[in-house]
Amino acid sequence: MDDLNLPKQRVIKTNAGIWKRTLAFFIDFIIIRIIILNPFANAISQKLPIPEDLGTYFQFLQSNQELVQSFAPMMFAMSALTLAYFVLFEYKMFQTPGMMLMKLKVEPEKHIKLNLWRVILRNLFAFPIGPLFLLWIIEPIYVIVAKRRMTEIFSKTNTVMEVVI
Repeated sequence: MDDLNLPKQRVIKTNAGIWKRTLAFFIDFIIIRIIILNPFANAISQKLPIPEDLGTYFQFLQSNQELVQSFAPMMFAMSALTLAYFVLFEYKMFQTPGMMLMKLKVEPEKHIKLNLWRVILRNLFAFPIGPLFLLWIIEPIYVIVAKRRMTEIFSKTNTVMEVVI
């Protein structure tokens, strides 16, 4: 059987589809939720009462601004750790665990080297502080329309998958 001279499989790289990207993101979000967000959520829930309804909960938060402000360092830490998750995996391995499961990779555009700043730029959505929070609204809409993330254009990177033909 080894003597057969069969043609090798041809593999091409193409932009990742929206469903694979979305599923990879949700896998990563589950991991982030378990590893990063849950420990902070437990600390926050110990200081906040269980809400009876949304209206009374917002009234409680408005009347206790010092308590809300005390959560700012935790929110900053959660955002920084989430950003670090995406940046470290994509910079060192070119893919997050969710992307690994979906067989996706990050690649720079031709003739460009993938450096740390490009990876940080493409993952700024993970740091929803100040105006960066708008990326949570803009990015999904842009992906649906352009089939590519806006931050990928700014960072000159692509999310690709290999297709065997």
